[in-house]
Amino acid sequence: MMTQMMSLFLQTGSTALFFASQQGHNEIVKLLFEFGASTEFQTKDGGTALSAACQYGHSKVVETLLKNGANVHDQLY
Repeated sequence: MMTQMMSLFLQTGSTALFFASQQGHNEIVKLLFEFGASTEFQTKDGGTALSAACQYGHSKVVETLLKNGANVHDQLY
C-alpha cells in the first residue's frame, strides 16, 4: 500500500490529503490534519485538496479543509 501511494505521489504530485479529499473521506481528512497535513501542496497540474473536494461535490470535506486553512485562491484550475 505504501509503495502504491509513493508511486502515485511521484507520478502526479498528489498527497494523501488530496486523494482523501477527492474520494470524500472526511474522517481520513480529519485524521491527516491531526498528523500535520498541509493544505498548501498542489499537484503537478495545479490541483489542491480543496479543488478536488469541490470538483466531486464533497461538501463535508470542503468544510473540513476550510476550517483547517485551505485557501480558495490557491486553486489554479
